[in-house]
Amino acid sequence: MALPAFFNPIVNAPTPQKVVAGIMGVAIIVGVSYVTLLQPQITVVDQLRPELAALQREVAEKRTILADLAKFRREVADLEARLNVLKDRLPSEREMPGLYRTLSDAAAASGLGLSLFQPRPVTTHEVYTEIPIAVTGEAGYHQVGEFLEKVARFPRVVTVTELKMSTGPRPRVLVKADLILATYMYRPIGAPPPPKPAGAK
Repeated sequence: MALPAFFNPIVNAPTPQKVVAGIMGVAIIVGVSYVTLLQPQITVVDQLRPELAALQREVAEKRTILADLAKFRREVADLEARLNVLKDRLPSEREMPGLYRTLSDAAAASGLGLSLFQPRPVTTHEVYTEIPIAVTGEAGYHQVGEFLEKVARFPRVVTVTELKMSTGPRPRVLVKADLILATYMYRPIGAPPPPKPAGAK
């Protein structure tokens, strides 16, 4: 098949001119391809770069939140474990009669003669209920100290909130001790709120 006549000058041209014409042809094709195909894509990429940067920042923020969430969950699990340990040291309502007996037995074992052992009205707080117990006993200093030491070693939490010591009423009694002991019951989540004090709005 013969080429059209206008290609004759190119076909009959010397080799160096053919090479230059070929390079120019390739350059024109590359230039046209760049302008028509690549340049629009480069423009789209340039337009998408800020969006990509914003998405990368958002991913970094989400990773930080996720790391904080994992840390928060570990802290919650740790706090729940500590709360369970503390709850185990607080008596339940069913255990209160047994705790009263244990206190009375500790006083007797220490040599503290009780003349008063009286639970007082409870005080309800937001997450616990305080149960005070008035105790009056007569003994020597060492017996009072021994009783307090036994109370401190109870598996259930019992604290001494008040302690008054005075000279014993009888010659053989060295000390009269008036104590207010307190124990506490845990108020579970969802328990009714504590009543408001009288006069509160």
